Amino acid sequence: MRNLTFSILIIISVICIFTIVACSKKKPDTTVVQDDNSGVAQKKQPVTPKPVEVEEKVEEPEIDIEIGKCYDKAVRLFEMNSYDDAIGWFTKVIKKDPANVESYCYCGRAYYEKGIKAKPDNALASEGYFTKVIENMTRVLELQPDNAIALEYRGMAHYEIGSHFKLATEDFSRLIELSPKRAMLYFRRGLAFNQGGYSIEAIDDYMAALKLDPDITQAYRKLWWLFKMSRDSETAIKFCDELVNIHFKHASPYYLRGLVYFNNEEYTNALEDFNRALGINPEYPEALEWQQKTLDKLEG
Repeated sequence: MRNLTFSILIIISVICIFTIVACSKKKPDTTVVQDDNSGVAQKKQPVTPKPVEVEEKVEEPEIDIEIGKCYDKAVRLFEMNSYDDAIGWFTKVIKKDPANVESYCYCGRAYYEKGIKAKPDNALASEGYFTKVIENMTRVLELQPDNAIALEYRGMAHYEIGSHFKLATEDFSRLIELSPKRAMLYFRRGLAFNQGGYSIEAIDDYMAALKLDPDITQAYRKLWWLFKMSRDSETAIKFCDELVNIHFKHASPYYLRGLVYFNNEEYTNALEDFNRALGINPEYPEALEWQQKTLDKLEG
């Protein structure tokens, strides 16, 4: 009997403990509230706390310092004429930044210098370098269609390959549209026309170049050869007269006209023009040479 009483006391104690724990838990507020519109009593729903919104901080992209260092090193190597090393470093820049126009330009220029250097001894290697010039500058023009450096070097590379003279004239024509006052562009297009056998177009471009800049010595030599080959001395004299009228203070137009007169066996007129050239530039070696040749003809 005594044991039974003790067991009952234990059971009652356990029940009390559970009751206390259950009551201590927070119950949701279910207070009845009156709906102002319907007049119907409704239970107040428990309020669920909203999660706190955390604003994410967006970090600005860092400048790729490594690309800048690679590019600067490549430029320094290019300026030191270390073209192979420069190309290697510019290539690293391009791998990280495929739209880096300046690196393509420098690579193209480096390949051009390598092509010019190789040309006298290894024509095949030279053509390979010029092909690389075209590839790099074409990529530049895909990104910047009016990039003057790319157009000029691609045009020169087409010319150096030889069989690409038509493509060369197209690049130089586009450049002339962009910079119509640059004399060397006309001269270079004239070289390409001449290479393709278009002598009339070549003469026009050489003339255009010399009208803008009377000091392009090679243009006089090219004109003289074309005048000599055409055997059209009358037209040649007209062209020379035009240059003399524009650049009457320069020796070279007189020298060129003297050559045409000499070739036409008009030695008196030739001597007069050589003398005029030497009057402007007494140390003009070619004029001195042809002056003597003309005197020998007159005295003989």
